[in-house]
Amino acid sequence: MQNPFELFNLAVEFNLDTALLSQRYLSLQKAYHPDNFATSSSAEQLKAVQYAAEINDAYQVLKNPIRRAEAILQLNWTQPLNPEETVKDSEFLLQQLMLREALEAAACSCDEDEIATLRDKAEVLRRQQLQAIETAIRQKGWAQLKQQIDRLKFIEKLLLEVEQIEDRLYG
Repeated sequence: MQNPFELFNLAVEFNLDTALLSQRYLSLQKAYHPDNFATSSSAEQLKAVQYAAEINDAYQVLKNPIRRAEAILQLNWTQPLNPEETVKDSEFLLQQLMLREALEAAACSCDEDEIATLRDKAEVLRRQQLQAIETAIRQKGWAQLKQQIDRLKFIEKLLLEVEQIEDRLYG
């Protein structure tokens, strides 16, 4: 896949102007929509479909903070990324384990206040990780960025679990 930042003519930055991203997405989609090539040759139609798919893929990368950070990492770090490699920080992992155990206990007892408190804690952790990612990128600390991305994945998973529990209990 082409550099998603390049495709959208955006600077390679973690904090993006989401309105500008959406505007450029819609503009590219309009220009390269396969319907615009209905009377073109089969080869041009295929190329339009492929480019439209690439535009969609790049947009999905750029609008998701984890995928955007991973794209920046891939553009800058020469080390191969191993998706199986994960957080090795035992203090962080213990914190995540304790939060999940507390969430499970709160869900079992239908403790709405505790579930809300845990959601709030997870959201604070998420904001802290996003800031740590921004800092690592600004400092060109690529190994640190990889670690922060992996941590954010744990936190996002925790937030998803909170959301699923809230849906199950209140939805």
